[in-house]
Amino acid sequence: MMPLFSSRAIREADLRASEEYGLAGMVLMENAGAGAYRFLRERFPRARRLVVLAGAGNNGGDGFVLARHALLDGLSCRVFLVADPENYRGDARSNLDALRLLGGDLRCAAACSDAHLLEELSRADVLVDALLGTGSTGAPRGQAARLVALAGTSAVPVFALDLPSGIDADTGAAHEPHVSAVATATFLAPKRGLFIFPGADAAGEVRVIPIGVPPAAVLPRGTDAVLFDAEDVRRFFPFRRRDTHKGRQGTVLVLGGSANYSGAPLLAALGALRSGSGLVVLVVPEAIADRCAAALPEAVLEPVPGTRHGPGTFAVLENWKSRAEVLLAGPGLGRDPETLACVRKLWRTWTTPVVFDADALFALADPSGGIPFRADAVVTPHEGECARLLGLRSTDVAAARLDAVRRLGEALGCAVLKGPHTLVHLPDIPNILGVPGMSDLPAASETRETPTPGTSDVPPMPEISAAAGARRANTLQVPGAPGTTLVIAAGSPGLAVPGSGDVLGGVLAGLLARGLAPGDAAGVACWLHGAAGERLAAERGEEGLLASEIAEALPGVIEEVRHGKTGKRATKEAETPCRLG
Repeated sequence: MMPLFSSRAIREADLRASEEYGLAGMVLMENAGAGAYRFLRERFPRARRLVVLAGAGNNGGDGFVLARHALLDGLSCRVFLVADPENYRGDARSNLDALRLLGGDLRCAAACSDAHLLEELSRADVLVDALLGTGSTGAPRGQAARLVALAGTSAVPVFALDLPSGIDADTGAAHEPHVSAVATATFLAPKRGLFIFPGADAAGEVRVIPIGVPPAAVLPRGTDAVLFDAEDVRRFFPFRRRDTHKGRQGTVLVLGGSANYSGAPLLAALGALRSGSGLVVLVVPEAIADRCAAALPEAVLEPVPGTRHGPGTFAVLENWKSRAEVLLAGPGLGRDPETLACVRKLWRTWTTPVVFDADALFALADPSGGIPFRADAVVTPHEGECARLLGLRSTDVAAARLDAVRRLGEALGCAVLKGPHTLVHLPDIPNILGVPGMSDLPAASETRETPTPGTSDVPPMPEISAAAGARRANTLQVPGAPGTTLVIAAGSPGLAVPGSGDVLGGVLAGLLARGLAPGDAAGVACWLHGAAGERLAAERGEEGLLASEIAEALPGVIEEVRHGKTGKRATKEAETPCRLG
């Protein structure tokens, strides 16, 4: 797991580097700008003409260092300043003066018309966004906003320093205007907002640039967000023993199906079987049982009398209660009032781990409240379903995915927020120790981060509604609080097809049945599901994939994980870069 850090942790690390290790800000800025330039040259080897957009703070100073190295390397480099040169201070001013003495081409953006600026930007091979760094908050303003907007209309690829201007370093929220970069050189350590959508999309390819101080020496030991990748899957996946049999592989009950949705429980069952479950029992209405049996003979059928689920469902489930490790409720279930009442009762009374998906989540959006927290449960909403559970709009959730999944997890149990770079919140798992070599170096302060009164590390959102009604509903998750969020480093737009979520629910339930803890099962399932989508997209393209094909790709992905053939998705400067956004 690669730790992802808050902007506050990064600011304190910079301060510690200078105060405790004697590294001057000029040294850190030089290492940052020079390292970013090397990455730029590797990423754009044919670029001959750069335009640097330089902010008034240290991010602008990093841009001046990059421009100086470009100048010394024989490239054409023009720098547009958001402020008068006399207003720059500290290390940024020193690097501005050095660039000017070496003959750097410096222009004040305020003195140029929009037409002139757009012409200059459009003639560049690469635009360097050195406007706003990790320390900035809110939307770009003034000349910075003007340059960001013009860069967006220039059609020239953008290379961002530290993070794209207008992207929140902590949450990934995208303010307007904001930069959409092809690549981002981030300094010292990865920031959360570079890996959480929509920020991850705006960041493009991400590379961590060393700045001359070991991250473990200056960063906090604990982190409340981590990037979950192939190596983590390999560590947690319960690979089969040579002497195994189906009884050791776990039994999953799939509760779902209705007259109009017979395919959803089948896809969930297929996901469970293709990820290694020993036995899958389909608990479906009698009206669709024959259809399900013909489509998937490998599953056991337990018909419920009638055309929908209701009180009669409990008698069928009781037959398997002592033999099944996990109950997956929701795929194709329908929203009949009797069905929803049945599902709510199961949430309160079922004694083995549960996965609630799709229409089962609709049942949890109970206006009367009283839905208790379950430590052995996993809920798997998409943004619209999450919004219903939290009493928000789906656009609110999309704009603040990290905050939303944390609120939901603290209210109900382990929460999966499906979508690009799926998020998994583990409410009962303390902050993860994730910096390699940490034990060999002096520790940074382990004091929990507490926001300044009147401020927050996440965008304000309404209180969780009575829809979730849990005992921890009003607890705002802040960096350093108990609980860890996994950011899943796998996925493809090709996964956005009907039934894809049903397959994921089946994979997750199957892993729970094989003995994984809820958070581990959720992380592994989401990664495998995402990697299967990537594999299919590489073979066939992103358009026109089927959910059943995602399930069919799972065994191949699992075998690749077993043999270590899937590479990590985050890189250090010396490693080959890869796409993260």
